[in-house]
This record gives sequence, C-alpha cells and structure tokens, in this order.
Amino acid sequence: METDFSSRNDVLVLVQARYLASRLPGKVLMRAGSSTLLAQVLFGLNADQTLVLGVLGRSDDPVASEVNRLGFNLFRGSESQVISRFHHAALVSDAQWLIRITADNPMTQKCFLSDAIKRLEDEGGDYLCPTGLPLGCGFEVFRRSTFLRMFSRPTLPAHWVEHVTPGLYEEGSTAIRVPLDAGYQDIAHLRLTVDSDLDLKLVNQVSEALNLEPASITLPSLRELYIKNPQLFEMNQSVKQKGLFEA
Repeated sequence: METDFSSRNDVLVLVQARYLASRLPGKVLMRAGSSTLLAQVLFGLNADQTLVLGVLGRSDDPVASEVNRLGFNLFRGSESQVISRFHHAALVSDAQWLIRITADNPMTQKCFLSDAIKRLEDEGGDYLCPTGLPLGCGFEVFRRSTFLRMFSRPTLPAHWVEHVTPGLYEEGSTAIRVPLDAGYQDIAHLRLTVDSDLDLKLVNQVSEALNLEPASITLPSLRELYIKNPQLFEMNQSVKQKGLFEA
C-alpha cells in the first residue's frame, strides 16, 4: 500500500522521531504489531518523498539504524530545538506541501492525506489538521512557504520551538486554515497515541483484536471494535496528554 500522492514531487512527509522520548524512552523501536512503532508509522509512505527527523548524538543511533533498515532517509538535528529540524528540511526542499507525522502514532490515517492536500489546494489554504479523529490518528499538512515565513520573527515562542506548528494555527496567525472533518467524532475521545506502556499495550491489544497491523487499522474497524468492546479502550484513559505549554 502506498499513499496515492506518492507520484507527486511537490510533497515532503516529515516524520518526527527520537530515541530518548521523555515519557517512554525507546518507544519508537518498541514492538507494535509485528514490527517497530517506527516501521508502522512509515508503512505506506514513499521513501523518496519522506524524511525522518531524528536527533544528533549517539543516543539516537538505534533510530538511525532502523531508518536505514527500512530504506528511508534520515536527517539528524537539534534535540531541544524541535522546530529547527523542520526548518532545515523546509530550507533544503523545494516541495510546496509539508506533512508532519509523529513517530508515536502508528494508526495515523494516511488515507486522508491526499484529500487534505487537495482541500488546501482548492481553497488556497496554508494549514490543515483534520478533526473528528481519535488522538493518534491525525497529521498536519502545511504550505512550506508559509511555514518559512514564521522564521521572520526575531524570536520564536518556546512552545513553537517544541510543538513546531502553533504559529500556523494560533490566534493572530495570518495562515489560512482549512477544515477537514473525518466524521468519526463518536470515537474521537479515544487515545491511540503512544506515550506510555499503557498506550502501547492498548495499540497491541487493538491490533490483536482486529487481526490487523496497527498501520492497517481503519476508522470503521475501530468504531466497530469500540461498539463491541468499549472497556478495552479504558486501559489508558488515566494517561494525560502533554499540554501545549508544558516543557
């Protein structure tokens, strides 16, 4: 399976990954389904239009080895200045559209990526993050030129540096935001990102229950499983999502 924009040369997918994650170190190389979390995230992406953004230092060497094994390209940048990794990738690329995916989301719904790009093109937009999805199923698409204009500011707020894209959607931004409702608001409260052992346990139990790899799990199948077994999804409800202004 490949995303149906894989033949385009104006799209660059940026996958944010590092080994020493603050809440669950090494998670990107932990088992999700039959492979690593990172492999699930990269599944279906075209290696020629994808760049994994890792960090400098020997601690990230295992990530570099896995990226190489999977046949993808890696850029290693600052660990603390997350936005600088994206800035570098944007500077050296001539892509019109950048897609941000994080390596802790093995159920990213890549099936919506082409629709998101088309919606932005049709409406002359700059930024899109779909709604109506469980946490951990989404992504961000934004115009490269608009992202680069953010750096005309003398300094960037700390939460921009950590979270990369707030400058494109916060109040006061001149970026044109385009909506895309995925239509699964009834399961949007589910937590399917991986920040803890409980999160990873849930991902694997959902994968086993559906007999599907995490990357192949669809929203209709998630909805059906939730209707049949809502208790399954309660195991990680105590895990709190990191806030925008938390370091």
